[in-house]
Amino acid sequence: MTGHNLTDPAVAYDGAPSTIREIGWVAGSTKRPTREFWLRKAALLDRIALKEATMPDGGYVLDNAVKCAEAAARQLVDFDTEQGPVSRRGAELVTGDDYRDYVRRAYLAWSHGRHS
Repeated sequence: MTGHNLTDPAVAYDGAPSTIREIGWVAGSTKRPTREFWLRKAALLDRIALKEATMPDGGYVLDNAVKCAEAAARQLVDFDTEQGPVSRRGAELVTGDDYRDYVRRAYLAWSHGRHS
């Protein structure tokens, strides 16, 4: 998972619901978080950080958006580490960018699985 060849967000999030719709879904799904919850939350925060990166003079807001996206991505990796597909050693070796790349790849696989 290491390296900085991020999955293209435009490809990963193609066809994703609007951020407003996802905020509603995430907010309504917090009682018993599942992998889908952690994945959609991480993808949502990644998309918000990507949007903030296009704004002029992002500064503080962009820094916080990126930190939130990385933290949510780590939550997904932690969940996946506990539940199976990521080894504990693999989870320790990744950077913030790698976590976000993991989210994009996982979201792409999940969304294609839902629509196939």
